[in-house]
Amino acid sequence: MLEPIKASWPTSRVSIVSDGWIDPARHPLINFMVSSLNGPILLKAVDTLGEYKDAQFMGELFIKVIEDVGADSCVQIITDNAPVCKAAGMTVEAKYPQVFWTPCIVHLLNLALKSIASDVLWIGNIIEDARHIHNFVQNHTNALTIYKDYNNLSLLEIANTRFASSFIMLKRLREVKTALGAMVISEFWSFWRKTDQVASKRVKDPVLYDAWWERVDLIIQIMDPIIPLL
Repeated sequence: MLEPIKASWPTSRVSIVSDGWIDPARHPLINFMVSSLNGPILLKAVDTLGEYKDAQFMGELFIKVIEDVGADSCVQIITDNAPVCKAAGMTVEAKYPQVFWTPCIVHLLNLALKSIASDVLWIGNIIEDARHIHNFVQNHTNALTIYKDYNNLSLLEIANTRFASSFIMLKRLREVKTALGAMVISEFWSFWRKTDQVASKRVKDPVLYDAWWERVDLIIQIMDPIIPLL
C-alpha cells in the first residue's frame, strides 16, 4: 500500500518531519515522518534510551534517515527549535547542501507566546489570575454549579506544554465575563466567606475590576494575530 507513495518521492520530493516522544513504557523515542504531495508516511521511531542526544548523535541520525529516503528526493528536514536540533540541522546542510533544516513554526510560535507570558510581568500576572479563576470554578462543585446557572460554556482546560492555551483560556473568560460577574455577586457565593475566603476573594476581585478586564482585552488584541497561525 505504501510502495506507490514511496515510488513518487523522487519526482514529488519530500519533507522529513521529526519530533521527540515518550512511549507508554517511558522510552524516549524520536519519530520520523516523510511528507509528500501523495500523503505522509510514518517512516520509523528510534528508541534513544541510554543515548546522549547531542548534536553529533542527532546529526548522524538525521543523515541516516535522509539516506534511507534518498538524499536526491529530500528537500528539507523539519524539527523543533531546540539548540541541539539546530546544530544537527547545520550538520545535515553541510553534508547535503540541497537539504534545508527548517524549524517547526508551531513550536516557534509557542516559544514566542511563552516569552511574552514570562518576560512581560503584567501579562504573566493576568494569566496567573485567569488560571486561578479557571481552577477555582472547575475544582469546586458549588462554584461550578453557580457558574452554570448563568452560562454552560466550558472555561477550557489548560495544556501545560502549549502556551497558546493560556491565551485561548483568556479569550473564553472574556466571552463569559457577564456570567462570571453574576456568579461572584450571587447570594450563593457568600458560602465561600466561611469555607475558602482568601481563594474566593482572588476570584471575585479581578472579575469585578474593570481595569483587569481592560488588560485582558489588550492581551487578546496582542495575541489575535498569532493564535490563528497556530
